[in-house]
Amino acid sequence: MSKEAEEEVNPVPTEAIVDESSVVEDAVKAEIIAGEDTEQLSEMSDDNDNLTILSGSKYHFSRNLTSWYRRIAPLIRNKKVRVLAVLNFFLTLIVMLLFLTIILLFGIVVYVKRQAALAVPKHMPCLFEWGEWSECSSTCRRSTKNDPPMMRRHITRIFNATGGIYAPCPVGLKVGYIQHAPCNVQICPKKLSRFNWTECFYRIPHIGKRSGCYKVRRLEPIDQLITIDSTSLYKECKKKDCPEFMP
Repeated sequence: MSKEAEEEVNPVPTEAIVDESSVVEDAVKAEIIAGEDTEQLSEMSDDNDNLTILSGSKYHFSRNLTSWYRRIAPLIRNKKVRVLAVLNFFLTLIVMLLFLTIILLFGIVVYVKRQAALAVPKHMPCLFEWGEWSECSSTCRRSTKNDPPMMRRHITRIFNATGGIYAPCPVGLKVGYIQHAPCNVQICPKKLSRFNWTECFYRIPHIGKRSGCYKVRRLEPIDQLITIDSTSLYKECKKKDCPEFMP
């Protein structure tokens, strides 16, 4: 049986026929192979496609912008809406300034607290600060038997102990705690007119009562100043006050 007769009886091609290379004409090859003009035409086609897409997007954006303007145009023409818009703008600006101010103040407070924490040592004993002494309750002392005038001061600040090295502040120590102290002052001056008189003395002792009598101020040996409010250091005694006999 010949080869052509076998192909007519068995229509399925053999493996040898399938593996044979296809015959391509030169004209077809020329159409398939891309030249320089083909690449330029392809680039131009891509550029045209990009321009088409870009012009389409611009048209779509312009259309949306026009539609948006048509919607808000009645609101823009309304005077009340314009006033409210300006008011809203200024209120928004004020709120933003307040917000920025709060943030700035918060930052300053945090910075100050941090610096204060760094300045305070980790281990510090109990410290407190006294205020100034007050004036004495009196400028002088009445007598040595009476209590002296007092002055006082109070605690203005307390720094509690920190860390575990030093003991804590005493119980009862607080701001306003008062301390008293005596004043170192002299005894109040005594006026000369308040000193008593002595008994009467003879002017001439060997003559006696006939010579007359006088008396003087009794100055006691005390540690105090004397205010001279009178010039009468002595005075005459009446005859009836003169003693008949003087030892």
